[in-house]
Amino acid sequence: MLTRTLLLTTALVSASAAHAACTTTTHDFNDGTLQGWSQYGSYSLSNNGSAAYYSGNSSGCTLHGMYQDFDGGDSVSISYNYAAGSTNYGSVTNSYFTLRDASDNSSIDGEYVGFPRYGIGGASGSYSNSWTTEVSGVSTVRFIMGTYDCWSANWSQWNQIDDIVVPVCKSDEDGDGYNSIADGGTDCDDSDASINPGASEICDGVDNNCDGITDEDSAVDVSTWYADTDPDGFGDTASTDIDCYQPTGYVADDTDCDDTDGDTYPGADEYCDGHDDDCDGDTDEDESVDVLTWYADADNDGEGDPAVSDIDCYQPTGYVENSTDCDDSDVSLNTSDGDNDGFTSCDSDCNDTDATINIDATEIWYDGVDQNCDAWSDYDQDA
Repeated sequence: MLTRTLLLTTALVSASAAHAACTTTTHDFNDGTLQGWSQYGSYSLSNNGSAAYYSGNSSGCTLHGMYQDFDGGDSVSISYNYAAGSTNYGSVTNSYFTLRDASDNSSIDGEYVGFPRYGIGGASGSYSNSWTTEVSGVSTVRFIMGTYDCWSANWSQWNQIDDIVVPVCKSDEDGDGYNSIADGGTDCDDSDASINPGASEICDGVDNNCDGITDEDSAVDVSTWYADTDPDGFGDTASTDIDCYQPTGYVADDTDCDDTDGDTYPGADEYCDGHDDDCDGDTDEDESVDVLTWYADADNDGEGDPAVSDIDCYQPTGYVENSTDCDDSDVSLNTSDGDNDGFTSCDSDCNDTDATINIDATEIWYDGVDQNCDAWSDYDQDA
């Protein structure tokens, strides 16, 4: 019976990279499975409870064993130890390893055989070997481990492999945890740690997240732009475009309440026109540039009280536009000059229906009329 115990450590590393992103898998076969390894050649492959175990009859210069595919990298360094023995005297056994391109099973850098070989008949031995192979440009590397015997034919052989450790490392020059696309990774710029598939896209003219698109609408600092149809420099909140850069006909502002009128926008002058000109939510308010002051006309004589006013775009009930009433509690007192004598009741004209009666008239004595409106009888016997 031939029994081989092997420790294989495989590392895909870059000789020039400042950093490396590595994924290590350990195969101890203690779970009763083959842990991703498959049969290679005609030897049967199984798990014997604690190791991978392949066995069969040698057929001369034929490779039998097991294989598994791993992601490629820049280079591969392999080292291993093995021990061998056989119950068939004269049978020559050896440890055989090869590194191939999984896409076509072609050899990457030749075939590797562990020496010395052991002709077993009560004899046994162990051996160590290692090498480094360049594998740049190979996206998937196939490791084959087994026995290769050109000196014996039709001999029964058994091979046991356990504790395989495979650290797969790829170039990551910027140390961002992502390997370059050139090495089969996904980092589209391995010289800049801020650029990788896990980065946030920002509006900077660079494909930050390596998705093949630059400055897309999902960028973290993308802007919402608003249509400015009028154009008054203020945008319509109902018409938007998401973009890193300002589209033609759009602005960053969204406060225009009427994007069809270039005279309507926040900060515009408000007028008494039934329209919210300054977009403050109020129409024709008291701050309108053409607002009027109205005056109370309590006595309804058409003249307003200068002491009682209201600021409004439109005439309130009980108010007039003038402020000429001298006494808004007496309809007879106002600025009307009914007799055209140049004096009003507000000027103390005591009879605005007779031009001969006013404060400048000459008093005629004893006629029963107060011509000069001084309210004195002036010894007028007619008063």
